[in-house]
Amino acid sequence: MKRSAPGTLAVLVLVGAALAYLGERLLLQLGAAMFVPPLTLPLTLVTVAAVLLIAAVPIRRSVTGASRRRVEPLRAARVALLAVASAHAAALLTGASAGVVAYMLLRTVLPAVGSVWLAVGALAAAIVLLASAVVAESLCTLPKDDDDDDPSGVPEAS
Repeated sequence: MKRSAPGTLAVLVLVGAALAYLGERLLLQLGAAMFVPPLTLPLTLVTVAAVLLIAAVPIRRSVTGASRRRVEPLRAARVALLAVASAHAAALLTGASAGVVAYMLLRTVLPAVGSVWLAVGALAAAIVLLASAVVAESLCTLPKDDDDDDPSGVPEAS
C-alpha cells in the first residue's frame, strides 16, 4: 500500500476550500443561512485522531521489536488503510474548514464571534486529524527488506 502523497493531500485541501467557499456563497445567494460547523465536529475529529494513533502505536512497536506481542496482519492492514482514508478525508475537511473561515472573515459584515470560533476550531481539529493520519501512516510502514531493492520481483538465479 502506498502512503499518501503530499501533492495529493494539497490538491484535496484546495478542492475542499474551493467547494466550501463557493458553497457558502451559493447558500447566501439563495437566501439560506450560512453554514456554521457544530461543536461536535472538532470533538469528533480529535477523537478519531487519538483513536487512530492509539491503534497505530502497537503496530509500530511490534514491527520494531519493542514489543513481543504479535499483531495480526489483517489488523495492521486495516489500521494502515484507515490512516490513508483519514489523511484524505482530513485534507478535504481542512480545506472545507479553511474555505468556511475565509468566507466568514472576508465578508463585509462579520458573523457572530461564536460562529467564527466554531469554524476555526473545526479547522484546527481537521489539521490535527491530518497530522495524526500522516503519522499513523508512517507508524504502519514496514522497514525495507533486502529483497525489496529488485524492482522486477524475480529472485536472482544462484
